[in-house]
Amino acid sequence: MCYRQSDGGKIADWLYDALEGKSLPMAARPTPPPVLSLYYDRTAPAVGDWRQIHLPSLMTAKAMLVICTHQACENSGDGDWVHYEIKWWLKNRKSPPILIDAGKGDGKWIPAEIHKRWPQAQRVNFNLERYTHSDAETKTHLQQHVVTQITHGITLGASRIVFEELERYKRYYRTIFVVSVLLFLALITGGYFKVLAANRLSAWEAIADSEETDGALALATEQAWFSPERAAMDTWRAWLSSGKDYEDARHRLIKRAEGTDEASMAERSAKACCLLPTKEPCLLTNALGLAQRAVELGTEKYDMNLPWYQLALGLAEYRNGRYAEAGTNLAVAERTGGDFSHLTNTACMFHVMCLIRLHERPEALKLLHQAESQMPAYPRDERKPFWDGKPVPKDLLINWLAYNEATNLLNEPGAIQP
Repeated sequence: MCYRQSDGGKIADWLYDALEGKSLPMAARPTPPPVLSLYYDRTAPAVGDWRQIHLPSLMTAKAMLVICTHQACENSGDGDWVHYEIKWWLKNRKSPPILIDAGKGDGKWIPAEIHKRWPQAQRVNFNLERYTHSDAETKTHLQQHVVTQITHGITLGASRIVFEELERYKRYYRTIFVVSVLLFLALITGGYFKVLAANRLSAWEAIADSEETDGALALATEQAWFSPERAAMDTWRAWLSSGKDYEDARHRLIKRAEGTDEASMAERSAKACCLLPTKEPCLLTNALGLAQRAVELGTEKYDMNLPWYQLALGLAEYRNGRYAEAGTNLAVAERTGGDFSHLTNTACMFHVMCLIRLHERPEALKLLHQAESQMPAYPRDERKPFWDGKPVPKDLLINWLAYNEATNLLNEPGAIQP
């Protein structure tokens, strides 16, 4: 919901109360219709920098409501967040925002950028003063009319945005396919691809089957460059609880990321370091610093991966015993993670552990049961978590690691150190 607090705050309050939790109109389906969840900055969690929540919510929103008031129409410059939101929407979305005309219904207060792009955009006329002074029957009629207009607009807009996102993913995967083909051809000409392809699965199976896990991991590390990223190997080390091998990897990652100005590198290193508990406070302090740096860089650069950085910060804060702060950041990651289920599920599991540490066990159980219903089936053989003969994605391994730790903490309080 995009609005100017000075003259649109009361309308925003009214819209939030009228819309939050309302069912969206959908075609007949056997399942219940989706329920509207409205991001409203006044109800958001309190964090050090409000943009950490605000920006990811804007990026993952399926519709945007713009409350058109006199002061919202005026652009006060680079620090004007209302017009930043509008410009971001115009740049990244083809679907128009839903316009709430708080004036006389003549469209006079519609921001110029929106009017230029969508001159015939449908408006929802709502005069709060008129509503306030109406009788009860008129109020009910006006509210039903406004809510119906907005929810139908959200349904249509959301379907268009989902289509846009699918098209964007198609373009992304086509690019990945082309790059993969080129890499394939390059490997063929080098004469190495056939040997690596034949040995890939056997290397991972060697990790799972070996009685001496460190030795098997050393073998796999020699071939690790064919995996999507080095962090995948360190996740497997954590999954297999390979002792010294994983501890060495933690120190190596932290050292490699020292002083980095790349948010993704800081995030990956901090997260990989915090997959399992450790008793080294210096290591945890450095991991927390990297996670904070990732969020700082992501916020400054309006990075689309900010929810992932928020997750890493939540993990690092939890390992450092900052359970309240961790719970806040993990809740943000859950809310803004969108369709990335491994992200939101992992955030939920660590949030469960925060609640247990804060002696809020009933809330922890409730959140755990919600997350369990959305998780992929746990592997029958923990030593061989493969799908279709291939290793599972590292983010799913992280999800399962967090699930194991959360359930152990619930069943044996105090058995697992933070």
